[in-house]
Amino acid sequence: MNEHAPRGEKYIQDAADEANQVVVKAGEIAKEWFREHHLDRQQPDVAQTKSSSHGAASYVTKLDHHLQTVIVNKLRQTFPKFGVVAEENTTEDSLAEFTWYIDPLDGTANFVHGFPQVSIAIALCHNHQPVVSAIHFPLLDPQLFETDLYAIRGKGAFGRKLKPLQVSDNAEVGQAVYFIGSGNGQAYASPALWRQVLLTRMFESSSYQLGQIADGVNGIYLLNSVPWDVAAGALLVTEAGGKVTDLDGNPWNTSSKTVLATNGRIHDQVLEIVNNDSENPVG
Repeated sequence: MNEHAPRGEKYIQDAADEANQVVVKAGEIAKEWFREHHLDRQQPDVAQTKSSSHGAASYVTKLDHHLQTVIVNKLRQTFPKFGVVAEENTTEDSLAEFTWYIDPLDGTANFVHGFPQVSIAIALCHNHQPVVSAIHFPLLDPQLFETDLYAIRGKGAFGRKLKPLQVSDNAEVGQAVYFIGSGNGQAYASPALWRQVLLTRMFESSSYQLGQIADGVNGIYLLNSVPWDVAAGALLVTEAGGKVTDLDGNPWNTSSKTVLATNGRIHDQVLEIVNNDSENPVG
């Protein structure tokens, strides 16, 4: 643990301000790359498949690595004592008291194929719990959609122009949208839960799906947990009044192996359905 990491509300607010600025800056770069390259997205210098920890069907672009470098360098410059854990093979001082968790391009496959559900996501965690969240959606039209979401633990979750985010008050699993995930050529979904929800959607961007739940969609997000995918969105959901746990019902943290996020009102029902589903692939 880094005993010299700064503490206090001022540092948390400073970190939140910095994270918000950094995701927007990274988003401008991503948008420019999209304009220049998406029509040639199958060229090797634009997109390549990667079969390591990302799974057989995962895309990694040069943009992922470039954005990560930009983000990490800026955060290190401002907060040199904080640890960094990022998707593209960067783990430095991950046991520090304060650690950044970064997904430089959440939804890379969407980006490669021209779909707009893409985000840049940054979370600051204190002893494995998210305390700051900043998510930017560079390809969404700001006239129609929330393009910037952020949260500070204990102070709420917000969209652009300080619009407060609030989860749905719907208490019916049968009226919920089940956000399912995929990996290694298969969908990750509980068949029992699938049969009970209103509909399913697969957006291939954790931050986008968690942001939807925080912004009032009666949604269910259930997957094996990857901390840089989940940390920023998890704080949004909890600060908007929702609930995020593992499949044992424990509050989610960066060491959790599974993650379930809901508006809170349907959470216990979903846990019961999933934990009694012998075919559930999550966990």
